[in-house]
Amino acid sequence: MVAGERNWQQLLSMALQTPQALQIAVQPQTSTSLVGTDVRHEASLELHEPDGRVLGGAFFLPAAVRLGMSADYDLQALSLGLQWLGQHPGETLVVRVSVPSLEQDDLVPQVRKLLQSPPAQALGAGLEQLVLELDAHALEVNPARVAELCDETALAHVGVGLRRLDQSPKALWHLPSLPLRYVKLGGYFAEQSLSNPGVRHLLEAMISTAQDQGVRVYITDAVAPEAAAWLRIKGASLPVQGQG
Repeated sequence: MVAGERNWQQLLSMALQTPQALQIAVQPQTSTSLVGTDVRHEASLELHEPDGRVLGGAFFLPAAVRLGMSADYDLQALSLGLQWLGQHPGETLVVRVSVPSLEQDDLVPQVRKLLQSPPAQALGAGLEQLVLELDAHALEVNPARVAELCDETALAHVGVGLRRLDQSPKALWHLPSLPLRYVKLGGYFAEQSLSNPGVRHLLEAMISTAQDQGVRVYITDAVAPEAAAWLRIKGASLPVQGQG
């Protein structure tokens, strides 16, 4: 292992053992559709170093993936998310689970353990406000593990969402078999549908397949007014402009 990786391993291992070293930043996301407005809060992991520096997940999580520690960090984010829900009753919280974490055999048992822990049980019906978000690519590379996770979360009444469905169209095949809360599609992909018949047919298939299962469809980026109007008619929810 090169010196840089050794330093990362030391930093990441220490953070997992140090109280308050890992925290979540929570960003509200508001979306509107023809049937109303909803707000969900999306969690991202932060690493707080002793000298006061704060590292965002985009900076340190790739190293966690390389070192086989991604599941440890995703589980820590879930644990912190449960604490946040206890302090914010009635709010919806989204916690991401990465594709590399899903590849680790002990992830689902560890998720089960957390969802049966005292902090989770203390939430009662509030546990339904938790959503684990997966990259749709996971359905292309490890559909059995995704199904296993969905079965486990369903027992606890925890939701599962899919992001970047437009970037993994083969995942569409598995949608009818999964108890999903929502799927996300990118704004650029959605805008292309107005000028590209092939993209439009694919987008319509994604939206209709999700809606047939009672699954909400979110567009993640702002789009031109013409595209927004068409997407709303199709039943999609669009982001409120100006939120960051």
